[in-house]
Amino acid sequence: MSYYRVSFYLCPVYIPVHVFKHPWIVIEKDGQQTRYEIIHYGKGINDDTYLCVDLFDKEKIGVKTWAYSKKNWKGECIHEEKGKENSLAHKIHDFIESESKHYPYLYNYRFYPGPNNNTYVQWVIDHFPELKLTLPWSCIGKDYKK
Repeated sequence: MSYYRVSFYLCPVYIPVHVFKHPWIVIEKDGQQTRYEIIHYGKGINDDTYLCVDLFDKEKIGVKTWAYSKKNWKGECIHEEKGKENSLAHKIHDFIESESKHYPYLYNYRFYPGPNNNTYVQWVIDHFPELKLTLPWSCIGKDYKK
């Protein structure tokens, strides 16, 4: 029987001011981790999308501080689900793996008002209200709707 873990991470983004946040999701099945997020410079799952898989280290390392820097902002886990087959963690894991390619804004990115990375993570959260997870107000774009 497989074991699943889904972790939601958040790191500060200090540009242009340090009030904004960048979330990402790490899914795991039997110890194999994959990181999902939207990044503004594209080069995602296809060259013309913004959805990135394993662009950065999976867990607590956030996004790069500057384009050519080797430093990253540190993130923290804000929510984690664990479980075996048919658990909430399993359902979220499978949803992210199968449905992310159908994310409605896969080919669009705007920092403000969205769609952006916050929109993507909120889109996942919205499919699972039983998570009872809310991104903070500083995740600008989380409420973006077409």
